[in-house]
Amino acid sequence: MTPVMSQNRTAIIGALIVVIGPLSMSLYTPALPALVHAFDSTPSAMKLTLSVYFCGFAFSQLLCGPLSDAFGRRPAALSFFAIYVAGSLVAAFAPDMVWLVVGRGLQGIGVAAGPAISRAIVRDQFTGQASARILNLIGTMLAIGPALAPTVGGAILVTFGWHPIF
Repeated sequence: MTPVMSQNRTAIIGALIVVIGPLSMSLYTPALPALVHAFDSTPSAMKLTLSVYFCGFAFSQLLCGPLSDAFGRRPAALSFFAIYVAGSLVAAFAPDMVWLVVGRGLQGIGVAAGPAISRAIVRDQFTGQASARILNLIGTMLAIGPALAPTVGGAILVTFGWHPIF
């Protein structure tokens, strides 16, 4: 089977859709104290937003694979990404804690497609060394992105406030 996309394009797209999830979590962590203050909440209540994010991420991964098999990789990825964008907007403009939790849950659901669908895209098109090379690059991005994200999140927080972090 001839690949639909080049190895480089597949690797870049795969890395980008995989890294969104960990970036969303890591960019957010420096803002937790500011969010506690902004929502007049407690640190433990604010940590609920992380738990809901992880639950959404974990459970919707069970759906991503079968949905991408049934409807195609692109439609599934775009649908889940739309859920992520909706969650980001809800979280960024949340008037209270409830809406922030809802937004973070939607973000978790939306980013779950990244790991599931990116690996499927690679396996659909490549085998052997090419597949291993692409998956290795995706794994590298998965490690580097979250390592740099707290610093970037802190800079965004100091410069623009907590809203743009979402």
